[in-house]
This record gives sequence, structure tokens and C-alpha cells, in this order.
Amino acid sequence: MRSGSDSFLIIQSTSAAIGDPGAVLGFETEMTWGFENEILDEMSKEGRVVGYGDTSESVEFTAYHDTQDPAQNAVMSALENKEQVKVWKVDKQKNANGKHSARFAYAIVESMEMTAASDGFQEYTGSLQVLGNSKKGELDKIPEKILSGLNYDFEEPGEYTGEVGKDRSKENPPNEPGTEVKVTSVTLSKKTITLEEGETETITATVEPENATDKTVRYTTSNRDVASVSTSGEIRTVTGIKAGTATITARAGEQSDVCTVTVKASTSS
Repeated sequence: MRSGSDSFLIIQSTSAAIGDPGAVLGFETEMTWGFENEILDEMSKEGRVVGYGDTSESVEFTAYHDTQDPAQNAVMSALENKEQVKVWKVDKQKNANGKHSARFAYAIVESMEMTAASDGFQEYTGSLQVLGNSKKGELDKIPEKILSGLNYDFEEPGEYTGEVGKDRSKENPPNEPGTEVKVTSVTLSKKTITLEEGETETITATVEPENATDKTVRYTTSNRDVASVSTSGEIRTVTGIKAGTATITARAGEQSDVCTVTVKASTSS
């Protein structure tokens, strides 16, 4: 037995750019991909003759209306501009080939209806008429949020960002325009360095979070006579000048980290 939630619709405008992944119909509550045969029914001298004629297909769906949903907007735009849309019915579960079985068609929008109940959400109902006959195929990948839905495993604090079933991800979201994301930590690759006079060593700094507004790192030395640090590049060079101790500080925003440099007298003759 298959559940109605085991499949979903992807809708795409025919004017979408090459490489556009299409959009999953959001907040879908019902979906039907229907087939109807025209029956040829004639009488001959030998009696009644019945046969199959042309097959027509239609896609009906109902979803809670969301003005920001790209799939719903693509259907509305196609209806208003009398354009075609592309539609896929996709199985969530992988088939024996390790892919997702799908059915694809070009369609025109026959109707769209929005209802607003006083005690519930506004519903959006669409009817698409398939052009010609749909084609069966397979998709290698489908959006992770469709596979996971509201199912999730245990996670550690800071492992994911975003809401489950929507934009949950292990990647930091892009900054909102005008929003400053402050640096929370700076970590140097080395905490101590020992050099002889004239020797060099490299260090780098890691700034968190990845989407910090300003990740510029500034390096300083507490004693330029003992050790210096180069002034540019992601990889900095620390040079021992003369015997002694100096502290190299890396600072980004209000955060910093330090490396202690010990310089010994040169043993070379």
C-alpha cells in the first residue's frame, strides 16, 4: 500500500533558465494525476463495436496558499500569461535503480481557485491539462527537505541551522541585507613557535562563523625587535629577528588569539 504523502509535485516555468531545479509545490494537501480514455462506440452490421480512442491526462492539486511559494506563483503566472508549465510527479522513495521514479509533462493551466474559510487557511486549487502524453523517467536527486519532512535525528548544539522541514542545513545561511554578523572566535593554527635568529614559520587564522560580515584578520607583534609577522595574505610568515620572546596577536572584530614566539640565538657559524 502506498501513502498519498509518498509523492509530490515539482512545477517549473517554461521560461526558467537552463540548470534551474524547479520548485516543489509547497503545503500540498491533495494531488491527483488522472487519465481518461475516449471510447469509440459505433454500430456495424455485425453489432456494436467498442474501442479505445485518444487518452487525455490532467493534474489536480490542492495546497494551502502561500504568496511566496515559487511553484504556486509559476502556475498563476502561466494562467495569467496563457503559457505552458512543466510538471513532475515524483516518488519520495528510491526505486530498484536507486533513483526516484517520476512522470513528466508539459501542461496548460485550465483553472485556479482560491478559497478563504473564516476558520482556516486559504486554499489554492489548480487544474492542469497535459499536452500530448506524459513521459515516465527517473530523477537522481530530490530536495533533502522533501525526503526528511518533519523527521530528524538527534543533533548536537550548533550542528544545524534553520527550521526542520524547511531550510534546515549544515551550512550557514546568507546574511540578510543590512544585518551584521559578528565574529565569534579567532583561532590561530599554532600557539607557540620556537625559532633561531633568521628562521621563519607560517601561521594561519580561522574566523568563525563562516558568514561573518567582516572576516578581516589583523596581525601584530609585541616586540618587532624579536619577531616580525608579514602584513598580507591568508598565510602569514613569522620571522625570528633576535633572541627573546614576543607575542603575535591575530584579531578580527572583537575576538583575538595569540601565539608565543621564542627566538634563540643562531647556532650557525
